[in-house]
Amino acid sequence: ILITLMIASIIIANNLALNGEGFAKKLAGNVLLGGVAKGYRNTFGRGFSKLSQSEGLKDTASQGGIRGWAARQALKTTRAGAKASGDLRRASAFGKTLGKDLGIGEGKKGGYEATLQAQVKARQQFASSLGAPGDTDTKVMEISKRKDMQGAAVGTEEIQLKRAQEQLAETVRTRRGDRSPEAQNAIDTARSEVEKRNTAVNNEKAKLKTIEDELKKEKSRRQDTYADTLASEKTADTAYTKVARKNKEAARAIRAAQKKSDQQKQTESIVEAIKENSKPA
Repeated sequence: ILITLMIASIIIANNLALNGEGFAKKLAGNVLLGGVAKGYRNTFGRGFSKLSQSEGLKDTASQGGIRGWAARQALKTTRAGAKASGDLRRASAFGKTLGKDLGIGEGKKGGYEATLQAQVKARQQFASSLGAPGDTDTKVMEISKRKDMQGAAVGTEEIQLKRAQEQLAETVRTRRGDRSPEAQNAIDTARSEVEKRNTAVNNEKAKLKTIEDELKKEKSRRQDTYADTLASEKTADTAYTKVARKNKEAARAIRAAQKKSDQQKQTESIVEAIKENSKPA
């Protein structure tokens, strides 16, 4: 009723061209209608969003019969509700009249899902802004030193492997046509040495990979710590009773990003830049 009366008063003021009606219209649009829209996104929008992600509902929606049909309609409805802004100023039935023509603002685009994604992205960007410890960091230097030493160990084993392979090739060449047990034993011995050296190389490479992963984790420790904080810290917007969904989602996104290879990150960065540049000015 209050919203209806406020809208009616705006229309009357607009038709009578009363002095100062611009302030009243903007106040009604931004405070009243905008506040209602925000309330919708934070209650119904959030609820629709959680329901639309129900694994049970998705499973049922893939099935046939009335049960499957009902689940599909419910999934479509909850997804639409999650995306809706709840702002009457953008309603297609009278959005132009209330929003643009009456000067009360065109309303907020996007619903709870859009707001959630924007909040998650902002936290991801903050995580990236924390940067990585430099090469002069004590811990980074210690791990880097071990990495270099292990890299040298891999190189040494690769040289030994190459020599063993050359020895095997030479033994096979010189013993070609020789069917004696001695010749066969020489070839088997050379082949065994190649297998032994190959195993040694793989073992040293595995050790190197472990150290490289340790170094990567150390360089991303700020992001990891921030993700842990987001995933566990209760904040004021939930009255300190639970972890906010936006923070849990952001923590997952940050951790997932840390697991991606440098090449994947570079590709995604290029794609994101293209999308930004293609947006209309």
